[in-house]
Parts: sequence; C-alpha cells; structure tokens
Amino acid sequence: MAFSIGVVGLGQFGGQFAHLFKLHPGVSAVYAVDELPERAARAAEQLGLDGVMGSFEELLASDVDAVAIFT
Repeated sequence: MAFSIGVVGLGQFGGQFAHLFKLHPGVSAVYAVDELPERAARAAEQLGLDGVMGSFEELLASDVDAVAIFT
C-alpha cells in the first residue's frame, strides 16, 4: 500500500530526501513545505513533486499520511 508524504524544509538535505521519496515505489505522492515558499516551489518543479503546501499547519490539516521534517 503506497502512502503520501510531506517534506518540511527543502534545503539541500530535505531536497535530497524528497527526491528519494519521489523515487520510492511505496510512496504515492510527495508534497513540499518550506519557510521560504519560493524554495518549496523550486524544489517541487525541479524534483517533480506533487505539490506545495503554504504552511506546516496546512500540511498537517491535509490528507498526507506521513511528515518528514528536515529543519
């Protein structure tokens, strides 16, 4: 059963993990959240992520199954 994940903090470390999560066959979707919205948007575009959330609170209120925090 695949699950979705939200990645909080899209600096180099978080970005690398977001990329790995996106490649994993058990992950259905990867969403980005960052204190700098432009960094989250850039990571989503470059890595082919499934979307960007506007805030940590928005991510928690969404239907994602897991959250990975890299701050």
